[in-house]
Amino acid sequence: MGVKDYFVNKMLAGWEKSDCIRLAGISLPLEIEEKRDIPYMPDSLRGHLLDVYHSKNRDTPQPVLIDIHGGGFMSGYKELNRLFGYYMAKQGFLVFNLNYRLAVSGVKISDQIRDIAEAAEYIWHNLSDYGGDESAVYLCGHSAGAVLAVIEALISDSERLRMVFGVSQTNNHRFQGLALDCGMMTFYQKSIPYCGMRSMILKKGYAKSEEYKNMIWANTPEFQNLPRTFLVSNKKDELRKMTLDFKRILDNKQVVNKLNFDGEDGHMGIIYNQDSEKNTEIINELITWLTKVK
Repeated sequence: MGVKDYFVNKMLAGWEKSDCIRLAGISLPLEIEEKRDIPYMPDSLRGHLLDVYHSKNRDTPQPVLIDIHGGGFMSGYKELNRLFGYYMAKQGFLVFNLNYRLAVSGVKISDQIRDIAEAAEYIWHNLSDYGGDESAVYLCGHSAGAVLAVIEALISDSERLRMVFGVSQTNNHRFQGLALDCGMMTFYQKSIPYCGMRSMILKKGYAKSEEYKNMIWANTPEFQNLPRTFLVSNKKDELRKMTLDFKRILDNKQVVNKLNFDGEDGHMGIIYNQDSEKNTEIINELITWLTKVK
């Protein structure tokens, strides 16, 4: 391990400890069943595991939510979204909460995109075993996870983009809705911090690559085919400008969308505190928007 990787990993371990403290001591609903650390790829990597949450009492196929955690591409883990997963399961969803490899020690965002695609393919192929409704599959991403969610929504319905990103999936799948919480969607903006981040999470010479060109959403032909999209941010969210910029692109491309800007808990507040009356309102509006019959 190089010196840079050592200090990055030390910093990320500190963040994980802080997140665990923030999530500790919160009770989980007894009526929800949780299945932990299910491998979606045939290896032992932590980054290739997922958790499943669902109601213990279910008689019919449930709508499905695939949830992707945040963390600036370089940190985070599925347990960060555990409370959110439980809440969504309590509302009647079959929830898949994903890990993916973090962008340290040579892993890049292109690897994460392929991880998410592999997880989604595993889920699509096994939905009936878990009691999921194939006609009602939704995708949710938080912060950096929102970027990965957008890309998955695009490539799952586009053979061209699967070739661009090196994804092996052969059949198209269509998500019925997309939820993006405090997303880092326009991380391609020109600023010193984001140039530095891109140099860490993208391959050398990324600016000329087809992958990067297709992450500049205004230039991606398939962008207008995104499913109906719900955006969450608030005035305390340090990435709020990215959400507002992304909404403008959605509007310009005539993608059906809605923005909730009413939160009070800052960045990704809805994953930490579902007991807040305001956060409950936001999540319930998110559910109503995603599942609304066209």
